[in-house]
Amino acid sequence: MENKIINVGIRLTRQCNMKCMYCNIQNTIRNDLTLEEWKKAIDIIKKLGSKEIVILGGEPTLYPNIIELVHYITIESGLVCNLTTNAYENFDIVKKLIENGLNSLGVSVDNLNLKKSISPLKSKNGLALIDYLINAFNKPSIINYIVLNKCNVDSIIDLIKYMNNKNVVTYILPFHWGNEGTFDHRKNNEKFAFVTDEDIKKYTIIIDKIIEMKNDGYKIKNSVEFLKESKKYIKNLDWKCSGLSELRIDSDGRLVCCCDKIGNVNEHFTVFDLEDRLEDFYFERAKDATSCNGCLWPSSFEAELKRKKIKSER
Repeated sequence: MENKIINVGIRLTRQCNMKCMYCNIQNTIRNDLTLEEWKKAIDIIKKLGSKEIVILGGEPTLYPNIIELVHYITIESGLVCNLTTNAYENFDIVKKLIENGLNSLGVSVDNLNLKKSISPLKSKNGLALIDYLINAFNKPSIINYIVLNKCNVDSIIDLIKYMNNKNVVTYILPFHWGNEGTFDHRKNNEKFAFVTDEDIKKYTIIIDKIIEMKNDGYKIKNSVEFLKESKKYIKNLDWKCSGLSELRIDSDGRLVCCCDKIGNVNEHFTVFDLEDRLEDFYFERAKDATSCNGCLWPSSFEAELKRKKIKSER
């Protein structure tokens, strides 16, 4: 397996001020690293060659030193930083984050019809935050992470067009069952997943339409390659990563196998071990990955495309 860390996702905190029905984050309590510890972690991440950091949660804006941390990542360290928020009563904090160098902000609006949304409050918050930022800044960089599911498969095209008209980029996250039961951070729910042959047919048709929209110039961040491949794997979920390209770090600094799987590495490695034990981590993480049946998350595939692009530009 080839390992090249292109980007890093940090779960800044497991604390959250919402209780989304599909989320397991708060089922596990872990301590948060201090600001100084995160600064040290960012220095290590930069030395590893990563160019981009995605700040996740829980709800990352609940972290008391979030503004100082983003400033350190972007202004002092020169890394690209994206933060994903539930947009709940934090508009002023988000504004300050953008003023302190945040490169892009992620929200989660999956349906313009809030009654059909997986998380109506999160969608309502996201729509309001988008308008707030558009009024506060000249063309703010916003990404809408749309969870494509059975309840919005017939309306997602209108949602993409709506976001495009507001200069908001769309990123498609297909909702899918897990081969390994309940994941660390999300729950299985047949109401939203593409399970039956009819579900898969609908998924395939809508993905083809989304590919057509991307080719026509709509602001869709997913690669065409990923969208095409996802049609093959949405049912059986046997798409496996070929190596580590997106490093994931939990709120206490411990490393995890990937975005869904904690793995044995979580017991033996923290981000601070990577300076001296990077190859050991790669080896143990590869062992963890052998027990994975596959998933449908695009992170490793997208990072691989970035790696190829970086190589071609050298």
